[in-house]
Amino acid sequence: MEEATPTPNYFETTNYDQTNNLQLRLSPEKTLYEIETSLAGGHWTTIYDEKTGRVKTQWENKGEKLLNENGVQAVMRICRSVINTSTVQGKLTHTEINDFMRNFHKQLASILMRGKHNYEIKTINDYHSIILIVTSFTRLFLSRTEEGFGSTQLTETSKTIETIKTGEQQKLGKGFLGFGR
Repeated sequence: MEEATPTPNYFETTNYDQTNNLQLRLSPEKTLYEIETSLAGGHWTTIYDEKTGRVKTQWENKGEKLLNENGVQAVMRICRSVINTSTVQGKLTHTEINDFMRNFHKQLASILMRGKHNYEIKTINDYHSIILIVTSFTRLFLSRTEEGFGSTQLTETSKTIETIKTGEQQKLGKGFLGFGR
């Protein structure tokens, strides 16, 4: 008698596991990418080159640069000091986030004003746009920490994934730690 082959579960078919989910939730990379590309006036896109038959990545202009490469890197250094995996695991109150953002805004504005010629910030509108982009993304990122929301979400996600995995193991006739019943 032939044994039935179990149908692949969601985790097996998508290569989705607890580690990947937690990495996605903790990862600041998408937020940092959005800030950087907004400041640089474009984004990276992947295209298929029919001549060579290869996929390649190229820069695509999406607007005007708000500051030069040195300026973008200076702003990104500031952003990375706040937008990181350690920050999202924190537990801040609404008041603490507001206080932090007020100081962050002042420091960012000061750095941009002192470096405006070196960073080739052309107009006052560009200056305001840079501050708005950076502070908006930073505020949204920090909101994950409000009252430990990010930590609570991660814990709940871990529990949910573990429950699903345990249920799938039981369907396949496996008991505790993957051993038979």
